[in-house]
Amino acid sequence: MLAVADAAASAVRRVRRLHELACVHDAGVEAPMCPRWHVDRVELRLVTTYLGPGSELVPSSSVRRERLGTEDPLRPGAAIVSARTGEVVLMKGEAWDGNLGRGVVHRSPAQHGERLVVTMDPLG
Repeated sequence: MLAVADAAASAVRRVRRLHELACVHDAGVEAPMCPRWHVDRVELRLVTTYLGPGSELVPSSSVRRERLGTEDPLRPGAAIVSARTGEVVLMKGEAWDGNLGRGVVHRSPAQHGERLVVTMDPLG
């Protein structure tokens, strides 16, 4: 556990050197931060989970976008993809030029448990 925390802290320090380019958030969480399927209203978001389960994503074809934020926006048989611990996920959001209505649909993993998550957004 300590080695993972040290690696994450080192990564955050390196990324913070880029403070003119990105806004960095790191959080240790025990309950899902964003449990409902949603899109981010940013241009890009980088997410890495250093401890615990990674973010869950679904292909656009599996989503009824008008139902995002509700209990059941997914189409039957939707293929949920789970990022593995340590994987870097780069998501294009709704604010990307020409991407309104096509941002990556994702959520925090449904299972509870300790997680260490780092997110990075470009500064506008």
